[in-house]
Amino acid sequence: MEVISAKVDKRTKNRMKRFPDINWSEVIREAIIRKLREEELRRKINPVNREELVKAAKATDMLRSKQAAISENESWNSVEEIRRWRERRRY
Repeated sequence: MEVISAKVDKRTKNRMKRFPDINWSEVIREAIIRKLREEELRRKINPVNREELVKAAKATDMLRSKQAAISENESWNSVEEIRRWRERRRY
């Protein structure tokens, strides 16, 4: 087996000492395995595409900068802007 370490605050460590019969290494190991299974299942169902995430983040940043520039213009309509982007996404 490989060794990893985890840090807990002093209060937590003192509380753990009250239960010397519990194998804390096993508790941590099981928690890690459970979390790995959850993440593997989640990503299998909805895999993360890094390129798409970066593309979406850039589009969001662009929209924010446009919105800031347009915020002075009272004729800007958020509903129309959302519709325009949704239509653009279909092609």
